[in-house]
Amino acid sequence: GYLDFKQKELHSSSDIEIVFGDLLHVMGEWLKSRAYFEELATRRINDPQIHLGIARTYESLNQSDQALQHLSQAYDLAMQDNPERLSLAAKICHYICRVHSFCNNFNDAPLFNRKALELYRQAGEHDNREGIALALIAAGNIHFLKCEHDISLEHYQRALD
Repeated sequence: GYLDFKQKELHSSSDIEIVFGDLLHVMGEWLKSRAYFEELATRRINDPQIHLGIARTYESLNQSDQALQHLSQAYDLAMQDNPERLSLAAKICHYICRVHSFCNNFNDAPLFNRKALELYRQAGEHDNREGIALALIAAGNIHFLKCEHDISLEHYQRALD
């Protein structure tokens, strides 16, 4: 079911604490999710997944500056951790792109989207097809919002491949 899906999404992690916080978020309990992840952060210092969880709640609450702050911390931690975290770093870049897109920052959004694609490919295209597709959809959305519909359609079609 849902927990199995979340476990796959977290790169075969058996980290039930992260899954629970994400479940709160998906259920729309953003404040509870943020409080939960902030409590986890006191016990699990420098965990990029926790900063990502906090950032996602801020994104959902339309608090972009705080979201970007935690996403930046999560990215730095994921990149210094080890090469196995490349797909996590890519996911973080995807979320940074989303926040910039939401703020109509079409200078930074494409930069982070390209970085997400690059990191997903470095981590292995086969294992990260879903992340690559999401990044291509995000690129399509950016071009759509810029009224570049032909380019947008190309990205959407590539996401289906």
